[in-house]
Amino acid sequence: TTPQLLKPTTIVGTHPGIDYDPTTGEFTFNEAGNYGLSVAVNALATTAGESIYWYAENNTGSGWVVNTNAGKAFGLVNNVRAQVFAANFARRTAGQKVRYWIYSSSDTRVTIAPTTLGTTGAIVPAIRIQYSG
Repeated sequence: TTPQLLKPTTIVGTHPGIDYDPTTGEFTFNEAGNYGLSVAVNALATTAGESIYWYAENNTGSGWVVNTNAGKAFGLVNNVRAQVFAANFARRTAGQKVRYWIYSSSDTRVTIAPTTLGTTGAIVPAIRIQYSG
């Protein structure tokens, strides 16, 4: 119920104009531009009526400020693993930093974890944040 920083630790690929720090969860945009963003979270609720939420904060040099319209809310189905997903486009300025916060309606009844797809070796990550531009 308390927002936690989303800090995926594995970096699969990089964009030449974006830096990511897995220790802080911060994306830094080195070039101004329009970027496509997608966020996916692999969640499981153990009781009915649970939800997860996330939102973004921006820092353009004057400190962190909540992006008022960045909030996302997703209802979860009891005992059904779901990969919840949101996508949008965003304008970023050179030097701008962005980070994401996530929380759920319950501290104990919602888990976020990766899932292995059978014996294929493929994994659905717990959290995936992708920018393209």
